[in-house]
Amino acid sequence: MTNQFEFEIIPRFNEADGLGHINNTVIPVWFEAAREPLFRIFNPTLSLTDWNLIVAGFTINFMAPTRYGMPVMIEGAISRIGNSSLEIRQRCLQQHKLTAKPLRPWSTMTIKQKRVSILAITYVRSSGNMQ
Repeated sequence: MTNQFEFEIIPRFNEADGLGHINNTVIPVWFEAAREPLFRIFNPTLSLTDWNLIVAGFTINFMAPTRYGMPVMIEGAISRIGNSSLEIRQRCLQQHKLTAKPLRPWSTMTIKQKRVSILAITYVRSSGNMQ
């Protein structure tokens, strides 16, 4: 994955089950936390009263157990910009091994305009994140 956002997470004890596996409900929360740099493109102050993005849907494929006690890297990149949405590819890695990824990119849409803002397109083009 190139031109990406990276976010390191240290799994917490309460995110694991008795076998040390991270609960499947935790991974989507980590993916959301890793999207903060993208959120700041659309809403630099992260003001909830001005929030303008939604996730339209996702399905996660769990490739291998993610375990407690070892750092996790969440990687992401903008993979497509459309007329009313953009797609973000993400993956979860632990010790350089893929443990989880969405089956398809996250589909994100601006709420107010129902289309991707010119600011975001300009940012992505200037930073080389278009694929």
